[in-house]
Amino acid sequence: MRRFLLATLAGLALALPALTRPALADPIELQVHLSWGRQANTQKVVAEAFMKLHPDITVKFRPVTPDYTTGLETILRQSAVGQAPDITYQATNLMAQIVDRGLAVDLTPMLATIPDLGAAGYTDAILDLGRFDGRQYAMAFLIGSPVLYFNLDLVKRAGGDPAHLPTTWEELVPLASRIRALGPEVTGIYYSYLGDWQFQNLVSLMGSPMMDAARKQLVFDGPAGLAAMRTIGRFVTEGGMRPMARTAAQEQFASGTLGILGDVGSLVGTYEKRLAGRFAWVAVPLPGYAGIPSRGAVVGGNAAMILTRDPARQRAAWEYIRFATGPDGQTILTRENGEPPLNTLALDAAHLGHFYDENPNYRAQLVQVQAGKPWFGFPGPNSAQITEAIGSAQESVVLGRASPDAAFAEMVRKVRALLP
Repeated sequence: MRRFLLATLAGLALALPALTRPALADPIELQVHLSWGRQANTQKVVAEAFMKLHPDITVKFRPVTPDYTTGLETILRQSAVGQAPDITYQATNLMAQIVDRGLAVDLTPMLATIPDLGAAGYTDAILDLGRFDGRQYAMAFLIGSPVLYFNLDLVKRAGGDPAHLPTTWEELVPLASRIRALGPEVTGIYYSYLGDWQFQNLVSLMGSPMMDAARKQLVFDGPAGLAAMRTIGRFVTEGGMRPMARTAAQEQFASGTLGILGDVGSLVGTYEKRLAGRFAWVAVPLPGYAGIPSRGAVVGGNAAMILTRDPARQRAAWEYIRFATGPDGQTILTRENGEPPLNTLALDAAHLGHFYDENPNYRAQLVQVQAGKPWFGFPGPNSAQITEAIGSAQESVVLGRASPDAAFAEMVRKVRALLP
């Protein structure tokens, strides 16, 4: 796949020389930092394709940090001693930490050079993932969403209809309960509960943001947040959700003894390979709540931010970001990594073509990402502790140490104390 894609893009570079930009006055080597290891190989393919079109720009990757939190800490530390890279790819829920410190370059003037953003494939919803106070500080590159994975064999055995799966949580929990009743080795549902991303999804599906637009007042501390925590409680008491790490739940689904798995959409590619011929399964968007207008799924991932203050390097960095977030870069992302393309032009016949017709399980993420809301990043220096407090509250419910109502009340108390 990789060789084929590189050959295709190399041919594109020869066939369409007008796509290249005027050469820079001097060759530039861009220093790029990646916060998450799973995108490293994909980024290398993107860089190789870009450099074929821009021989005057070399892309060099610094050592990849293992996770997003470490990635943020690395950039803050390097920036403090004047060793920041030209570009950093940061988690969308952590970017505010860089913007608030004045480290990120405002991309709004660069974005204004694109005459028609829609015609260039950039939707307002995707651009909004990198906006702060009306200014563009980042361009989303890799964005995903949670989805539900159903073991259709277990659904059938529990009396469900694989052709008409639940579209609300109220319908889904009873199905999970019936699957649980199939045997002691079977679990009805697992919904990732460590951290705050999945919890934020339940709150958003209840129609509520986490805070107000100014990031001053909590909003989720009312009925929406309580309903989300009570949903987690129902997963445990009715669906038989057990305390376990996400990786263990993923393995249980692969073994055929977990009926419903709520986890990241990027598992589709793994399950396409592992589950072929073993049992029928499907990936679908997250359900809503009956009678409640949803805000959409909460999407998360990473986005490119320019840190260099040198004008020439900024121009080169923008060229690279435009390619990575354009149709060619996003086509590479989808084929290499399985994540949905963020640029709408990547869906045309010249790029992904019939990819989603041939791979329907990837469609659940595609639908949610384009209409989703950004993974919210809490303000102030205690953002990581707030995320931990939300995850710990959910864990206390899953472990049976607290009722949903008590866990929610304690969580809100901790979050309020940690806010600026």
